[in-house]
Amino acid sequence: MVCADDIPLSPAKGQNVVGIHFTWKRRHNEVLEVLPYVEEVLSKFNAKPHFGKVFLMSGNILRKLFGRDYDRVKQVMQENDPTGKFHNNFIKKYFY
Repeated sequence: MVCADDIPLSPAKGQNVVGIHFTWKRRHNEVLEVLPYVEEVLSKFNAKPHFGKVFLMSGNILRKLFGRDYDRVKQVMQENDPTGKFHNNFIKKYFY
């Protein structure tokens, strides 16, 4: 259980949530195999990923899930790093 918070792009922003973790072992390839099925089942509940965990959903899905927070964070990135100097692969994949 995770208590509600007011952090932009937090899966718990504005609501108490349940976090689901399903491995503590270094089995990255097996996690990637099953993750599409887990995300599909959880999509019915508008489940939001934790940005510090592994997920496969697209940037378009993230934008729908996080709405204004997603747009605001992207705007802040554009205002403060217009040339993308500090962008990494994660930022490029999920925000551009």
